[in-house]
Formats: sequence, structure tokens, C-alpha cells
Amino acid sequence: MGLNNFKKKLKKFSKTKKKIFVLGRGFSTSFFLKNIKNYKKNLIIGFNTNEIIDNIDFYLTNKNKEPNNLSKNRLLKLKEIIKHNKSNDKIYKVGSTNYSIDPFLFFVNKTFERSKKKIEVVFVGFDFRKSQPESDYKKRKIKNIIQDHIDVFGQRDLFFKKKSSYKNLKIVHAGFDFFSDRDPRENLLLNKKDKKSFKVKIVAEITTNHHGETKKIIDLMNGAKIAGADYVKFQIRDVETFYPREKLEERYISPFGNTFRDYRNQLELSDDQIKLILKHSKKIHIKPFFSVLDKISFERLKKFKFDLLKIPSTISEDKNFLRYMRKNYKGKLVISTGMTKQDYLLECAKLFKKNKKLYLMHCISSYPTSSSDINIDIINSIKNLSKKYKNIIPGYSSHDLTDEASSMAIACGARLLEKHVKMDSKKWAHFDETALDIHYEFPLWVRHVRSAENILGTETKKIYKSEHHKYHFRKN
Repeated sequence: MGLNNFKKKLKKFSKTKKKIFVLGRGFSTSFFLKNIKNYKKNLIIGFNTNEIIDNIDFYLTNKNKEPNNLSKNRLLKLKEIIKHNKSNDKIYKVGSTNYSIDPFLFFVNKTFERSKKKIEVVFVGFDFRKSQPESDYKKRKIKNIIQDHIDVFGQRDLFFKKKSSYKNLKIVHAGFDFFSDRDPRENLLLNKKDKKSFKVKIVAEITTNHHGETKKIIDLMNGAKIAGADYVKFQIRDVETFYPREKLEERYISPFGNTFRDYRNQLELSDDQIKLILKHSKKIHIKPFFSVLDKISFERLKKFKFDLLKIPSTISEDKNFLRYMRKNYKGKLVISTGMTKQDYLLECAKLFKKNKKLYLMHCISSYPTSSSDINIDIINSIKNLSKKYKNIIPGYSSHDLTDEASSMAIACGARLLEKHVKMDSKKWAHFDETALDIHYEFPLWVRHVRSAENILGTETKKIYKSEHHKYHFRKN
């Protein structure tokens, strides 16, 4: 009864500009309740919020016990929603409890599949805080703090991981989390524009994880764009001249043959594939570039006129190639500095001082990099170097498996970040454990980077609307 009534309400919503508010038990719900009269014309759903039944349109619950003073027309039982979904959506278990929001959003998303615009669903009171009474807007006492802690933080990770996966919905999180979209004290009816221009540019480092397959190239590029990357990067090398003959003839088992030569040749892109990368990048509005590892490959790439090229750490000791690039290329250049010492930074700065831009990337060539080896403070050295060599832009090529390192890199001054990406794990692929899955892990990492940049803000001190003096009577 309640589910059918809810579905009818949702269908009416597709023709309006109204929003759906979902209220949880977190403390930010108290901010919403103070201004609830402003939101009454929208659809308000309470999730296990017994105390505010009179203020909501529907009551969503994953509990067996129902509130006594609630009409059946307003009751949404999770088990009925799951039954209606007919197992089309997987029910995830987090800690000791099911992730109940997912089946609910699957149902709402399905209802709006014919809608011409995305419906905004605003979550308030899903604060994912420590398991203490202060995290509940009614300061409800927690019976098992350790288990609740596991449940809360597991739900948090899954919420933000799946947040953008509902095709017909725009999910907005109002709260104070690292990933929150809005301050719950703001007017949540305003359509706040997403920040479109970021100073920090993100590179989805595909390298050779396309395995020479055209379809996988397109899929990886599409995934990078959806996740929010600014660039996709590939690698190119002349296999026969780059490796010594004995290396090429080494036994190496892969789907492409039994030698290392068979494997490496499969990973190299044809001219037609490079043209396809350029064409598809224009179609989806993402910029491509290549790491170039030898003179033959550089000469081959010249005809495609890429806006940016990279010299990877792999060839940081090849002084002849560095001098060749200085002589023959004056465009925008990215240089990774893995396996080098401090003097390499100055050497690159001097060699490429006439290039249009020089992205000097701090990098540790360890796959993956241990947190004790990251040494992110080196980016401050690069930033100081950029004061003299004005074309230098600090960057970080991330081979670590943390989110914090890239966030800290931004705070130190990095303005270009690279992250290896992949579509699936292959035992025979190089450095596969370093790469993030393009559909699930990489989007969350991008969100970390964007949130870190928002937190960094600007160097200008100002008073924000949310600020107030605790003791307002203390004036001169």
C-alpha cells in the first residue's frame, strides 16, 4: 500500500523541479528540522526516524517493528522494496547490517528511468560519524560501540562509492564529511552549481593496460572521463630497439605468446589506434598524451601533434635522450623523477627551461609504493624551484595505494596528478597491482583529489556565512 502510494508520488515528481530529501539519524538532521517549513513542498522521507513522523511524508525502515502512529500509506518497508526489485539489485552486507539505502535508491532510479532530467535526492543526517550519542540528532545511546563503528564506516565507504552509479538520480550529500556536497545549514533548495574549473589536473595513467585491444582503449577512456579525469595517458616505445635481444627472447607466458617480445609487441599501438585515441578524445572532451621512451617513438608521434608529451622515470638515466628531447621539442613536457636524486630536479629545470611548460613530477618507482617511502615533501622542493624557473609546475605521479598522499601532494603545491588505471587484473601484466579499477576505485580517488582541492581553498582570508562568534556579547 505504502509502496504503491510512494511510486505514484515519484511519478508526479518527474514533472516538477522539486527535490527528494532523505533524513537519517545523524546530527545534521537537526539543522534540517530547524528549517523544515522551507522544504514542505518537497518529498521528505525519514529513515528509521520515529521521533519526527509528523514532519515527514514517508517513513522508510529496515526494522520489523513499525511505529504505532503511522498510516500504512506512508510506510516503506525495505523487505517489500527488495521483493519488488526482484533481485535485480545486489544487497550488500556491511558489518552486522545490510546496506539498506541501495535497494531503496535502485527502486527510485528505476521509477525515473523515463524521466528526461535527473531527479535530485538529498541525503541529510547520514553523517557517518564516530559511534557516540553525539552523532545521533536525538543523542540516542549506542549499545555496542565497536560493532556500530564498523557498521557506520563500512556504510560510509559504500555510500560514496555508489553515489554516482544511479543513472537517473543526482545524489547530494549534505553534511561535514570529506566528500560532502553541501553544508546542511545552507538552503538546500538552491541548485548549487558544481565547481567546473579545477586548478589540479588529473591524469588517468592507462600506460599499456589496454593490452593492445581497441575496445579496451575506448572503455578505459570512457571510464576516465566519467570519473572526472582531465587527461588520459598512454605509452609508446620501439620494442626491437628499446630492449636488448636477450631480454626480448626471454620466456614470458602471456596470451600473446611465450616470449617477452610477443608480450611487448602486443602492447604497442598502431597508427590507426593512435588516430582513434585522438578522435575519441575529442568526442568525449578529454585530452590524450603519451610517454615517449626513445627517439624512434618520438619521431613517430610528432606527426600526430600532441599538446603534451612525457619522459617517464624508466629512462631518467638516458642522458642522450634527454638532450635529444631538449633540442627537438619545445612544447609542454611532463617528466617523472623516479629513481633519481635531488640534483636531477635542477638538471631537468635547466635542460628544459625553454619548454612552454614543464610538469616536474615527484615519483617513487616502486609498484606499489610503501607509505614510508612516499616522501611527499619533495614537492615543496619542486615548488621552490618553480620560483626561479617559471615554466615549472609541480606534480605527483602516484604509485602508492593511499588516498592521503595525493591529498597531501595538493597541499604541497602539486597541480598535476597521475594515477595508474586498469579494467581487470591480469597475472601476466606489468605493475597491475598498482593500478586502480577504472569503474570502482579510480572515481573514488578522483573524488578524494577534488575534495582535497576544495579543502585547500585559496590564500585569501575571509569571513564565511557559516562563521559566528560563540560569545557575541564580547565586543569592545
